Amino acid sequence: MPHPDRERLTLVALGEQPVVDALSAHLDQCAQCRSEVTAMRDTVALAREAGPAPLEAPPDHVWSSIAAELALEADPPGSPVRPARPSRRRRGLVVGALAAAAALVAAVAIAVAGAFTGGFTEDPPATRQIASASLSAVAAGPPGATGQVSVVETGDERRIEVSATMPPPPEQGYYEVWLLDERTDSMIAIGALGENGHGTFTMPAGLDMTGYSVVDVSAERYDGDPAHASSVLRGALTS
Repeated sequence: MPHPDRERLTLVALGEQPVVDALSAHLDQCAQCRSEVTAMRDTVALAREAGPAPLEAPPDHVWSSIAAELALEADPPGSPVRPARPSRRRRGLVVGALAAAAALVAAVAIAVAGAFTGGFTEDPPATRQIASASLSAVAAGPPGATGQVSVVETGDERRIEVSATMPPPPEQGYYEVWLLDERTDSMIAIGALGENGHGTFTMPAGLDMTGYSVVDVSAERYDGDPAHASSVLRGALTS
């Protein structure tokens, strides 16, 4: 037996056409047609469970235009219902609407499955301040120069944020930020401040900051010498 046309299968799913012996035998043997009827029946069941949404009755002329388009009787809603077999064109529209509804249900199911399998993401790690310092001008520094330092952690990342207020660096020079261990007098250069006096420096994962409790800002020159020159700001970190 050849495959029934899609319109006939739709009417079976809607319950508008009985399943005769020949069609029943075909559905028993044909997984493709049986799957289509089952999917359409599921869609119809979902639509019936949802129930119709409350609608406001349109003016009579709107119904007349719809009736003319679908080749229906032109009686407005509320008129006595006269039983009539749906026209072929109307059944075709029902088939198309049902197919669209089935596609929509499938898309929603896929979206819901995606939300449960991969849609959830962990909240980003919180950022917290673990230390801070106020920077003051040293004896050789520019009068009135000040600054603030914050040491913050986000997950496993540690950053030092510096904001300084002082004159622009000397010509052919720049300001460098250092960590100082006063016990051993050792220093680590962590980066140059921007022209606006601000800088954010990410610390290497393996850096042990134990003992490096002082932040130093120095005035440097582009002379190829990486050594610390002269301090202009300094402050001790406190937690």
